[in-house]
Amino acid sequence: MQIPAFSHSLPSRRACLRWIIGSLPAVLLCGNMSLLAADPTQVDHLKMALKGREFHSNFLLDEVRATDKRVESRMENLVNALKVVADSKDSKTKVARMKKETIEGLMKSIELYNAKRSDIQEQLVRPTSSNLTTEQKQRIRKELDSRIEKRVAQIVELQQSLPTNEEYEKYTVIPGGIGWADSTIVKNEDWEQNRRVMLQSDEVRKKLISDLQRSIERLDDQGRKLQKQMQEQPAAAEVLEAELTRNAELLTNRQTQLDQALTEPESSGRPIGKGEATALDEAVKTAVTGLKVEVTKLFADYTAFISFLPQVNSLRAQVQQATNP
Repeated sequence: MQIPAFSHSLPSRRACLRWIIGSLPAVLLCGNMSLLAADPTQVDHLKMALKGREFHSNFLLDEVRATDKRVESRMENLVNALKVVADSKDSKTKVARMKKETIEGLMKSIELYNAKRSDIQEQLVRPTSSNLTTEQKQRIRKELDSRIEKRVAQIVELQQSLPTNEEYEKYTVIPGGIGWADSTIVKNEDWEQNRRVMLQSDEVRKKLISDLQRSIERLDDQGRKLQKQMQEQPAAAEVLEAELTRNAELLTNRQTQLDQALTEPESSGRPIGKGEATALDEAVKTAVTGLKVEVTKLFADYTAFISFLPQVNSLRAQVQQATNP
């Protein structure tokens, strides 16, 4: 998704907004006022009030897009940095642990997106007094879906970059002087390293497969509910059919992702030493700290935008009623 750059300076836009709204009579900012269509002065004031609210709505949307762009860039950089490296006997399980923790963080971010998506989804199939249009709800839900799908894809990417099991003898024999009695049997370092990283890999793989299977079950259940609603609410058939189509698309995506998670990875990346792994670990911690701040801001910006949008819709409806009585 191409996200427009945040090209306006914050102070100037806020100052402009304050001037637009401050220059209007207070009564025009009330959503419940009645209006005589024959009074052109009041209609002009109402249109100016709408322009002010639209200006502020676009400002809030720009904030969401700008923060979203930073979040996506940071997420992508983090995943790309981790998926191309692997552990060595020197680094032990540092890389596997970083990948596991990053996957857990991505899963938590999906929960945040899912909470917002559930709210919009509920309003789509059971309209409330939110005063968002069906088109707005569908567009918002589409953007949330795209972020959820991207997070799941990144999780699968990282899981596929984890090492797979390799067969090693548990012990090796170090020849001694003369004869078998002088030989020493020691634990094979390659076997030990493989055991360490596989404990991490297997845990991540099992959790991911379980989560994907539960997601498929939920989508199946959602599809059945939508089918039932279509029978019970024929007046909403068009909206519900679109929801059913979208649900089927998500179900197909999730099944594909499950198939990927069950597939043997081709490569686990370039093995790195302890020093490089330690430096990468510090970089990842810094990136995660920044991401937490940005994600918190993203959902605060999103909430501000979603809360303000109904006011724009309400005033727009008044303008339409006044100009088209």
